[in-house]
Amino acid sequence: MGSGEDDAVTNPTSNPEPIPLVPWAPRAAALAAWFASAASLLGLLGIAGWIFDIDSLKGVLPGLATMKANTALAILLEGAALAVLAASPRAMWTRTAARAAAAAGGAVGALTLLEFATGANLGIDELLVRDVARNALPYYAGRMAPTTALNFVLLAVAIGLVEARRPRIGRACEGSAIAALVIAFMSLAGYLYGVSPEGPVAVHTTQMAVHTSTAFVLISAAVLLARTQHGLLALVHADDVGGFAARRLLPVAIGVPLAAGAFFLAGRNAAWYGAEFTVAALVVATVVVLSAVILMSSALLGKLDAERRLADAATRRLNAELERRVSERTAELAAANRELEAFASSISHDLSGPVQTVDGFAAALQQECGPALGDAGLDHVRRIRAAAQHMGLLMEALLELSRLTRAEMKRETVDLSALAGSIAAELAGREPGRAVEFRIAPGLFARGDPRLLRILLENLLGNAWKFTSRAPHPVVEFASGEDDGRRAFVVRDNGAGFDMSQVDRLFSPFHRLHTPAEFPGHGVGLATVQRIVQRHGGRIRGKGERGKGAEFRFTLEGEEKKEL
Repeated sequence: MGSGEDDAVTNPTSNPEPIPLVPWAPRAAALAAWFASAASLLGLLGIAGWIFDIDSLKGVLPGLATMKANTALAILLEGAALAVLAASPRAMWTRTAARAAAAAGGAVGALTLLEFATGANLGIDELLVRDVARNALPYYAGRMAPTTALNFVLLAVAIGLVEARRPRIGRACEGSAIAALVIAFMSLAGYLYGVSPEGPVAVHTTQMAVHTSTAFVLISAAVLLARTQHGLLALVHADDVGGFAARRLLPVAIGVPLAAGAFFLAGRNAAWYGAEFTVAALVVATVVVLSAVILMSSALLGKLDAERRLADAATRRLNAELERRVSERTAELAAANRELEAFASSISHDLSGPVQTVDGFAAALQQECGPALGDAGLDHVRRIRAAAQHMGLLMEALLELSRLTRAEMKRETVDLSALAGSIAAELAGREPGRAVEFRIAPGLFARGDPRLLRILLENLLGNAWKFTSRAPHPVVEFASGEDDGRRAFVVRDNGAGFDMSQVDRLFSPFHRLHTPAEFPGHGVGLATVQRIVQRHGGRIRGKGERGKGAEFRFTLEGEEKKEL
């Protein structure tokens, strides 16, 4: 019940959506503890009045009903109990003791009601002190009023349920508190308007002691305030139109009838008019004031609604503008993609033909005119053919990189361990004379496009195979790992490695960290791998050291951290 709880709570009605609260709503629990403490102080003063025989502490003013000794004790118990429960969280035994104290106060009220119902005297009325005070109430000496006893029972129920979170139990808690509040408010209104205790109804509803009624009002209000985060007052503290209206209408609904009643009653007591005119004037004044407040609230709500409509219109215009811009950018992107496709197609078809022609004529020149060219001429021809073939490979790699960016993905569960094993077998079959140790962890699965993931592993394992060609005991490993809390897959080798000072250029297309004389290749493999990883929503990192191997660690979308 502490004051630092959530800024939004569940609607106590049938709406399951959370209600945003105004910034000062969490302070209500602290205010509840203060109210309950003030009520327990009134009970303590009442006990002191009986112990030290101070009439002003017993009955406030001479001739008025007094707060009985057992009433003062029950108020002290229930007020202190609620002060404990409404304060910051305390130990369980403390809260249990507080509920027991509230139940004791309720038991006093329940036993008193039993006395009224049966006509018995259970000996609890003067259990603490002997009541020798004289008053006009037709009760046994020391016995509290039946409305007072009923309020103790109601508030014991409310305090016992004040921490409830279930809606039905919460409604029972608040209903009990509101019933007690109405009874106490009726008593205070009786004192305000000078109601004469004539007849059984007036006696039982208006002649509760003034400070007893005040204590009941404080405890009832404290129960409602303590449940601000979960109860009816959440609607009043709601940071919405309903809360806005409630915070303005409730004070008027409470204050206007009280003020109007006191005003017109004063005129009647001054003999300006009779009782009938008092009632008529009170009704008219209440109607006029409440109508004015309703109209003012309607105007404010209308203003808020107009502002909301303007904001909605601005949002719609902004959304339309964003949709237009997105449409334009999409059209521009589609045009750029078409141009890229046309460019890739041009490279594939228009440029590959001349390159193949150059290679073909160079081969014919080498075969037909080889003896006439001499060693130097043949070396030139071989260089021409090698350059043409390399250019052809680069064009094929560029075309494949373009296709990877545009290809539609089909996600499914892929057995990466089996895929890596298949690729390792293919690599070993191409060069049966090499003895490379593959260490492939079993049971590695991932969600992704099977074709793209195969290309990814072919490039990474192919690079590891290539760069371990000069290692005395080549080892290539495929395993699982971790990267910033996400599951990662790792390909590492003990081959040539690379200089970490150039790691930022590792995935750039056509950028090579080794010369073609050291290791052949076209420099697009790692760029292809990065594109595939990015299309799966992951990332790839590389690290290495010259002569000590390299490691590539990549993640895929949805691969959360797991026990490895």
